[in-house]
Amino acid sequence: MLLYIQQTITNKEIEMNEKIEKLEKLGGKFWEGGSHKRVYFNADSILRNSGLEVNRYESGNISSATYKGKKISNSWAKEIINKIQYGKLYYDINTDKIMQAGNFRDISEEIINDFVKKIRESLAL
Repeated sequence: MLLYIQQTITNKEIEMNEKIEKLEKLGGKFWEGGSHKRVYFNADSILRNSGLEVNRYESGNISSATYKGKKISNSWAKEIINKIQYGKLYYDINTDKIMQAGNFRDISEEIINDFVKKIRESLAL
């Protein structure tokens, strides 16, 4: 009986580590505090996987932007980036749920939904 329990714990740990590895490949960062185990995604990892491409001047200002191959205005790109930077997106390992908080309206909501879809595909949820 004890061997079965140890094997079950080991299998759960292996499964958890595999999930964490897959999410880290998408740019996630594992965090553990108390009983919480989460993989957080920052704006860079979301944008890198979103289809939003931004070119910048040396000053850091946006010189041109496209979303899924279509040109969008620089101001719209800046707004999208700002909304994503101030939101939160993480995968809760304990509950197997993707959690998000923030003001992801307009096209940034579409970007978040596309990224969430990539997370689900990666984990086969």
